[in-house]
Amino acid sequence: MKDGSGDRTRVVLLAAGQGKRMKSDLPKVLHEVLGKTILGRLMAASDELKPEHIHIVIGHEAEQVEKFIQDNPSATPVSTHLQKPQLGTGHALMQVAPSLKDFKGTLVVSVADTPLLTGATFKSLVEAHKESKAVVSLLTTDVDDAKNYGRITRNEKGEVTGIVEHKDATEAQRAIKEINPAIYCFAWPEVEAALSTLKNDNQQKEYYLTDVIGWAHKNSHKIASAKVADWREVAGINSRLELSEAIRLMRDITVNNLALESGVTIVDTQGTWISPEVKIGKDTVVLPGCYLAGEIEIGQKCTIGPNTVMKGVVHVGDNTTVAQSLVQNSDIGSNCKVGPFSHLREHTVLHDQVKVGNFVEVKKSVINNKTNASHLSYIG
Repeated sequence: MKDGSGDRTRVVLLAAGQGKRMKSDLPKVLHEVLGKTILGRLMAASDELKPEHIHIVIGHEAEQVEKFIQDNPSATPVSTHLQKPQLGTGHALMQVAPSLKDFKGTLVVSVADTPLLTGATFKSLVEAHKESKAVVSLLTTDVDDAKNYGRITRNEKGEVTGIVEHKDATEAQRAIKEINPAIYCFAWPEVEAALSTLKNDNQQKEYYLTDVIGWAHKNSHKIASAKVADWREVAGINSRLELSEAIRLMRDITVNNLALESGVTIVDTQGTWISPEVKIGKDTVVLPGCYLAGEIEIGQKCTIGPNTVMKGVVHVGDNTTVAQSLVQNSDIGSNCKVGPFSHLREHTVLHDQVKVGNFVEVKKSVINNKTNASHLSYIG
């Protein structure tokens, strides 16, 4: 990304953590939120900045994370940086620093466990950083229960002076409601000088990236902040319960947007699960029990459901009904009828006015216009 001054932008995603409370063999960042991994959602949000490069710090189960990145290429060039052992967020950025020796510009640094974080919020932070000509900028948000988040400290002028980690905070500091979600903009290479000043003389014996804010204040560098209105957008995922809450919130946001802005009827908003990538045309009705997750495009005046699952890349034309069926990576034309109990597998193409009835499975096949496969068939 370049602005009028020729500034450059890169992104660093911190994805090395184990996520012990997830109690899983799968790295935390590879758990899915409505069809996309947590890391995949952060990579997509990062792409919206149009950065010249994304650096991803990996550690726990590094091979799994590396394979995911290779199998799911980003629109932006990506490199990985191994952090072993994991000695904190500051130590994580130290692993990336050697790759930034020729970089001068804005470095966006974010934890990689906030699946609801949007590209728009990333952009708001970058804009605040550039407009204020700050050396360090950070996102903040207010919460009633700050739990284990670092607290933002400010002086009498309201200027950010530092971040105190929960485990190192006094009782007075723990009462602060403004917290640090660990999403920053740094002027680089200016902030590189701060890395050599980081110390691990804290309860965790880790090098905190939050200490960069204290370094900036001590050296009279400009510090800017941008506040996120809804704290849930920047909430980190640390347990299965928090993962479930994030999935529900993403569902609620998506369903509400479809109903309010796209003219779609969602009969049961609590019993329907739709990912934000899904596009649905007006006057389409989605019946209860549907799960739609992926790059899915559904036309106008369709009826989807009840109890229908769509995954992957799916296209559905206009005036089509898909009932009680499973559709994966398929293309369905207009005026089609699919189901009940049909299974369209990868690379299935139904042209217009096709009927696929009960207990019909189709794979890697093209069914031409006005063709019926009414029941009890395998086509593939």
